[in-house]
Amino acid sequence: MATAPQSYQFTDGAGATKTGQTPPLGYQAGANAISVAIASDQPAIPVLQSGSWSVAVSNWPATQAVSASSLPLPAGAATAANQPSLNGDGGALAHVTNWSATQAISASSAIPVSGTFWQATQPVSLASLPALATGSNVIGGVTISGTPSVSVSESVAVTGTFWQATQPISAATLPLPTGAATSAKQDDLKAAIAGMSIPVHDYIGLGYTGGNVTTVTYKTGGASGTTVATLTLAYDGSNNLTSITKA
Repeated sequence: MATAPQSYQFTDGAGATKTGQTPPLGYQAGANAISVAIASDQPAIPVLQSGSWSVAVSNWPATQAVSASSLPLPAGAATAANQPSLNGDGGALAHVTNWSATQAISASSAIPVSGTFWQATQPVSLASLPALATGSNVIGGVTISGTPSVSVSESVAVTGTFWQATQPISAATLPLPTGAATSAKQDDLKAAIAGMSIPVHDYIGLGYTGGNVTTVTYKTGGASGTTVATLTLAYDGSNNLTSITKA
């Protein structure tokens, strides 16, 4: 059983009287160690420790409270020195330190510009413009060599003072309808009327229906002379001559 330590006094190397305590009986000090009992009225004694110290936190990894009198700020942090003249308007206005340099604006929609200065025609300033021909407002043109092709998909009206009801046309050849009065048909006609007694005449007038000769008029004294005989010709559905009647 251990007994309470006993107090004793001793004089240190400087001649001062000190009070100490003996180790309690039944207590064994560790190897190479001396047990020291500190009186309750003893002031704090500095303790030196070399090497690393380990600190145990019982509630880790919960959030730990940290108290610091000051902390370093990163470069360019928003300190009072970097925020000049904001107190003049109470922070109601946005301040740009590099004004009147060009500022970039980003917007997702069109921004209307209005004001009393706005007019319909805006002035434009140019260093130079191409020269215009005298009396012309055409800056330039393109010369086309040859005849360009023009394609029109719809009807185009042609009007003007030159337009008349009957238009002259020029054609190298034109197709004839079936049974038209060709030289071969006229030979057949001559043969058909060869046996008829036709009085003396100096004018023959032909009347047509489609491509067929339907009347032959004989006159003396020219186109406005006296009719001496008239032939009436009839045709079938295939435009073949079927009969000749003399009047």
